Amino acid sequence: MTAGVKMALQVAALAVALTLVTPALWYEEVTDPEHPGTCWVRALSVRVSDGATLDLPECIGVSCYRSGDKMFLEYYSCAIVNAGPECTIQMDMTKPNPDCCPKPVCPSPTNQ
Repeated sequence: MTAGVKMALQVAALAVALTLVTPALWYEEVTDPEHPGTCWVRALSVRVSDGATLDLPECIGVSCYRSGDKMFLEYYSCAIVNAGPECTIQMDMTKPNPDCCPKPVCPSPTNQ
């Protein structure tokens, strides 16, 4: 087997070893006739305007948006990450979503 074929097989194996699943999304209607065009983010005890995006603890992001005459909060978290046995999963909770999300770190394929 040539070195090029070995490298292609290693890259293909690495691609199979890493599985990413879509991040979780959930919504909350927060329409308040006394405060039109805003969203109350209960977790932070703060009111934000349409289009605002905030970071919550545990690597969760939240965005305020209008849909028709209603206001919604869209919450999103990280995708589930699986990695092969030779890989590790690292995350940095000091960063905002999505930079805080888990990422697989695998050794570089080597030519053998």
